[in-house]
Amino acid sequence: MASGSYIKDFADSIQYHLAKKEGAGIFLTINKKDYPKHDLSILNCEEFIKLFR
Repeated sequence: MASGSYIKDFADSIQYHLAKKEGAGIFLTINKKDYPKHDLSILNCEEFIKLFR
């Protein structure tokens, strides 16, 4: 686990925190359950596509 992170997978934690640092408003993942607490909108691909229909 990344230091100070609630995200269990190290690579997931790095990607999430970099997205947050760079000002992303949306984080795409196939494993939404891996992000129980979050400051970004966590979407799967299907949800993301629906935003643009």
